[in-house]
Amino acid sequence: MRIVHLHPAPQDDELLPRLQQWCNQFSHVVFFHRNNYSHVQCTEDWLLACGCYESVPASADALNSLYASHRQHGNWHFGYLSYDYRAVLEPQSVRLPQLPTQVCFEDFFFFRPLHVLRKIGDTLLLESHLDPEAVWQSIMRTPASEEPPLLPVTLKACCSAETYFRNWNKLRTHLADGDLYEINYCIEFAAHQLGLDPWWMMLQLIRQAPAPFACLLRHDFRYCIGASPERFLRKCGDRIMAQPMKGTAPRQADHAADKARLANDQKEQAENVMIVDLMRNDLMRCAQPGTVRVDELFGVYAFPQVLQMISTVSGQLRSELPFTEALRCAFPPGSMTGAPKIKAMELIERYEPRRRGLYSGIIGYITPEGDFDFHVVIRSFLYDSQTGALSLQTGSGITWYARPESEYAECLLKARSVINALPGFELTVDA
Repeated sequence: MRIVHLHPAPQDDELLPRLQQWCNQFSHVVFFHRNNYSHVQCTEDWLLACGCYESVPASADALNSLYASHRQHGNWHFGYLSYDYRAVLEPQSVRLPQLPTQVCFEDFFFFRPLHVLRKIGDTLLLESHLDPEAVWQSIMRTPASEEPPLLPVTLKACCSAETYFRNWNKLRTHLADGDLYEINYCIEFAAHQLGLDPWWMMLQLIRQAPAPFACLLRHDFRYCIGASPERFLRKCGDRIMAQPMKGTAPRQADHAADKARLANDQKEQAENVMIVDLMRNDLMRCAQPGTVRVDELFGVYAFPQVLQMISTVSGQLRSELPFTEALRCAFPPGSMTGAPKIKAMELIERYEPRRRGLYSGIIGYITPEGDFDFHVVIRSFLYDSQTGALSLQTGSGITWYARPESEYAECLLKARSVINALPGFELTVDA
């Protein structure tokens, strides 16, 4: 790919609406926005990949195909692993016939983009398999997109509170029996026959619910529009880092008191430390012995609607392993399953009435140098532009000390944190 430096960069308010319109010509788009969150330690303010130059074959061992493609081409790769890819990595976790889903993403998809545009400070870097100068002129000639008409959208809960509490109590019985220590139980909200503008939704989330892993992904007619606060796994050099997130509290008037309350909440700490221990074990499978450490435990970070408890675990990747082995060892995200992971996945499939699909999976990119960054697909809308189906799933961790009313309220809090950011959108819990 050829690269051109553009300095100074146009303001986002001018450039992003142009990119929104310009990207409509491509059936494969991935856009990440960091929203100035310093704790994620990302170089780019935002990053855009569009156009499919070549896709990675979805072979029987797709992660090996991804590694082979990167070794051959040494180029950018963008894509995702659906939560359902667990069936390849942990086939013993799949017990029941496949559950229904609102928006059907593939289990694995990665591609080498035609164009990559990155904003770093006041500089833009445009890389392209075509003439990057001509590509830039094409972008700047594109008129800015217009605001779509504001239409009401009501997402309805796909299960009643009664059903949630019934399944919650069944899962607590498994905790009492010693089958597992923690499980993440999720519910879905959906709407149908909609005509939405995913880019408009993305820009609204950036303005009203900024998150460090804001993302728009387009794969043909399927879209993910998300405001995820959680990193899954990052590789920088030979260092791999996971940042599991467990522990949520609403933001209220007294910000300092809210942070202190969450930081010292023993129930939330118990949830977090179980997943930290799980991630330590996952990373030990691919790290140099003695290098795995907990860099931060029980860090509390503020987001527009909620506070989150985030810990950081890191290790040194063994030099003889392909970098995709880190993804293989840690997927799916432990914060979205529970512990032990395989048993938690079995019970998730038994008690959740809908298939998770891309939700609870990961989206990210691999650099030409072989570094990568992936986030967990949470606080994210999944949209099918062919059928008009829209899905949003949220969940919470269940431990022995959890209370069903609090966990149900947490699911609604997480859903409203993104739904309320979109004008005309609302949530109803009537089944």
